[in-house]
Amino acid sequence: MLFFDSIAVNVSEKDLYERLGYKVNTEISDKQKKIFSKYIKYGFELAQIKGAGLRLKINKKSKKTVEFENGLVVKSGLLASFLFKCNEALFIASVMAGPIIEKIKQMQGEDLTGAVLLDAFASEAVDNALNWIQNYFSKDLIREKKFLIPGRISCGYGDFSLKIQDDIYRAMNLKKIGISINKYRQLNPEKAVTAVSGIADISS
Repeated sequence: MLFFDSIAVNVSEKDLYERLGYKVNTEISDKQKKIFSKYIKYGFELAQIKGAGLRLKINKKSKKTVEFENGLVVKSGLLASFLFKCNEALFIASVMAGPIIEKIKQMQGEDLTGAVLLDAFASEAVDNALNWIQNYFSKDLIREKKFLIPGRISCGYGDFSLKIQDDIYRAMNLKKIGISINKYRQLNPEKAVTAVSGIADISS
């Protein structure tokens, strides 16, 4: 289990455009570009991103169930299919800490445009932090002649039920990086995410 107290990620104007639904050929005025640049800079000033990563060996899997070495049993055809060629899984999490979350709430009543842009920045940064964690583990995996399969999945998709969030939360000890979970299995702060990636042998 690894914890990361500070993750540095890059969020570009292009990332923000895509997050907000701008199409590739959409023309952005110079004024809009300046506004985007302003809030990206502000987001970096306010942001603090933490994360965690946990490798777990897969003891057994069927078409609809995956059993891990720590006793965690996940009943999900989606996860079982995703991890079909894998002998391990990498559980990852990231969270946006620092004052940015409170600032977004404050700005919703004062500067709606700014609030939307900061919110998009925070979401993009947290997603990029998952990429950062995957890349971190990938370096060690290469030396072990293993690799991370493309993509990752999160609770709430298909039959990979949100109910599993409780088990992931406990297994990863996410309280240590400031994440809590409520009775509806929602993570807090709002900008906190978990995901699972698969680890396979290079020869497989």
